[in-house]
Amino acid sequence: MTTAVSAVLLMGLGTFAPASATQLERSPGEIREFWTPERMREAAGSDPLIPGGTEKRDARIPLGTEDELGAPWTGGGDIASTAGRLFFNVYDEEGNAQVSSCSANVVESENKSVIMSANHCAHGQDYLFVPGYHDGEMPYGGWTVNEIFAPERFTPSTDFAAFRLDKLEDLPIQDVVGAQAVSFDGIRPDRMNVFGYPRERTNEPENPYGGERLNYSESDTRDNAQWGMIGVASDMAHGVSGGPFLADFDPATGKGTQVAVVSGSTCAEYSEEGECTVMEETVYGAPFNEVARALYEQAAGIAA
Repeated sequence: MTTAVSAVLLMGLGTFAPASATQLERSPGEIREFWTPERMREAAGSDPLIPGGTEKRDARIPLGTEDELGAPWTGGGDIASTAGRLFFNVYDEEGNAQVSSCSANVVESENKSVIMSANHCAHGQDYLFVPGYHDGEMPYGGWTVNEIFAPERFTPSTDFAAFRLDKLEDLPIQDVVGAQAVSFDGIRPDRMNVFGYPRERTNEPENPYGGERLNYSESDTRDNAQWGMIGVASDMAHGVSGGPFLADFDPATGKGTQVAVVSGSTCAEYSEEGECTVMEETVYGAPFNEVARALYEQAAGIAA
């Protein structure tokens, strides 16, 4: 990574005001009404601006083909319901909205209402988390975000955020879809699985994932020493931001321990003009640490 921007080159947001315990404006009912299946599919075809830059990437709805760097998750288990798409709007200075999405995952918490995603996914409006989303379907309903807890200053090493969800029909999300274990010990597992809803395939915009199904990658853990990040070999791009890195993942049960969220990738080759021409086919995230723990505890309602 040559700059902080390159760390989130794949999946950045445009309106990037610092946020901590951000209270969102629309009512839960209004948000659920806004996010029709048509708008959700529209979110597969656009990307907001990247912090510190103006780059956009095209992504298309048709699903791509499998390869060793990523494939649809067909194993079922808990991950098929705890992972989901996080839909939101990004507003420009004139108040125009652009629909987009990241990925997120339900983690075990005292209030049973916490999902973890990326800091750079935490600065929009009108959030709706859809666990188990696939092909426009919401098998467990849509869950609105009550509050967001994110670091006030963005760096690649703090690109994580905790989201507290409203209940749906008087039930917290964990009682409906389950949850993954979570660790804030800054661990580096030898091997990890990463899950999410990528819209684009790295270096292959003509062969996109489409954002309509849960995908995964698995590899030995890779390191980015400059930012203290850990990663998995993967060609999942835009939309996979905020997806969970799971250690000790058991494909039979779909359970693991979440240790980070997807932040972004790095540039592998530059043109003579200094523009990135080839991205590294690895997705990285910052290991959950005491900063992430503090955000999580606020979202979980744990007293300081």
